[in-house]
Amino acid sequence: MKRIIAIGGGAFSAKTPRPAFDRWLLAQAGKRRPKVCFIPTASGDHAASIRRIEATIKRLGGRPTTLALFAAPSEDLTRLLSRHDLLFVGGGNTYNMLAL
Repeated sequence: MKRIIAIGGGAFSAKTPRPAFDRWLLAQAGKRRPKVCFIPTASGDHAASIRRIEATIKRLGGRPTTLALFAAPSEDLTRLLSRHDLLFVGGGNTYNMLAL
């Protein structure tokens, strides 16, 4: 089943750890080791945030990939996104992200 889970921030963030919630989010994929695509563009594809969130996803058993949109992706977006069990769009300036 596909669904959208909209939250107000804080997931997979070491700044405000919420491990029970993060585990719940990963569990919604219905896989033991879900493939998670992190899209950090709303926060400017910030390298430190990408490293922190990828590390948290790995620590909780997920397999992260990052789709940064400030640089043009080298792979077809539909193909890339469909390979994942969970898409996590980071917070920030959503208007600018959608413009990209």
